Amino acid sequence: MNNVNRCQVNEPSKTRSVYDDAESEAAKFESDYADLLNAADQKALLAVPTDWENLQQLALPILDMSELDSLGSVECKRRCQAVLGNIQHAYRLIRDQAQVVRDCVVKDARLGHKAMMARPVHQTGSHARMSILNAISNWHYADGQDEKETLLYMGAISGSRSTLKAVIELNKRKTEFGAWLQHLKSALGQESGKEELAKLYAVLMPEAPLNIRRKVAGNMVRELLHKRLNIRQLTRQIPVVSVNPDKISWRWSVTPSTLKIKKNELIQLLGKRNDAAAHHDLKILANEKAEVYSWRKGETYDSRISVFCATAFAKQDPLNPILKNKSLGIKSRLPVFYYAEHPREQIPTFQIASDDELRYQRSTKIERDPFLISLPIHRYVADQSA
Repeated sequence: MNNVNRCQVNEPSKTRSVYDDAESEAAKFESDYADLLNAADQKALLAVPTDWENLQQLALPILDMSELDSLGSVECKRRCQAVLGNIQHAYRLIRDQAQVVRDCVVKDARLGHKAMMARPVHQTGSHARMSILNAISNWHYADGQDEKETLLYMGAISGSRSTLKAVIELNKRKTEFGAWLQHLKSALGQESGKEELAKLYAVLMPEAPLNIRRKVAGNMVRELLHKRLNIRQLTRQIPVVSVNPDKISWRWSVTPSTLKIKKNELIQLLGKRNDAAAHHDLKILANEKAEVYSWRKGETYDSRISVFCATAFAKQDPLNPILKNKSLGIKSRLPVFYYAEHPREQIPTFQIASDDELRYQRSTKIERDPFLISLPIHRYVADQSA
């Protein structure tokens, strides 16, 4: 894991020391905040013509990209322009809404709302809040950051009801961006769409040629919007808890990175390898009945958040309940926003996972060990028991 993930953790007895309890902290925070405002985001290219943004503004059900091969060239071009325009429009909306959230956080700071950040470590509330502000709109690759790597922020911040609504709206914008990205991938998966998008891209970005195909959708978006855009970080949802919880805890999780592969595809893959292990695996595969397998490509380390809300659960109106359960389970690498009716009311207890703590492993539907020797291919449990 990277250095951000492996920062030193505060001892539990010192957890509360990361909160600001003086108005001078809020004043210092506002001074620091004036210098933040994401200088990296000012480098956005936004190369798509704004006219294309108005062709089908976020009308997801209307714009169908699954039938491009059956359309005429004029309509195919219009839809491809629309999907590029709406990706850019969705990106604008995310940027605008992120600024709304950041302004809400600044307002909450003046009211005395609390902030905590354990990874990366920040010992004061103002510094923790600055880190959370950075997390809200840190969508850009740092120097040396891996393409699939996203930064981890183990922290929490209390907020007003309006702040939580603003965060929920930001999450919606993130979802819309992801939906338009899927539309782009759908278009690139069809011959007519791929050809039309290649033409449009060549006109927009002649100095940055790409071999246009479905797998380069992310690179295509980066070249058009922002060369350092980390789409995974951009689309990650921010956890929102609608009550003041009793406790929030973080623990590590290990999630296998897998790919479904069909039997005939696996046979073709092994057939291209001229070695004894591949020949052995082909014989094993010939006796297998299942048609789909799991190819384990690696593991990703993530954090799982448990939010305990027994007090709020007991106090809620049974006729109009906010919570369905006393606890919530969240998988996220972003800080938690939770509601506090009174900024200086009792803060939750926090429990932060240490680096050497036993990691949680998600239960899977595949066998633990691979059954081939040349590739980490696993059987699905359902197929094995059938």
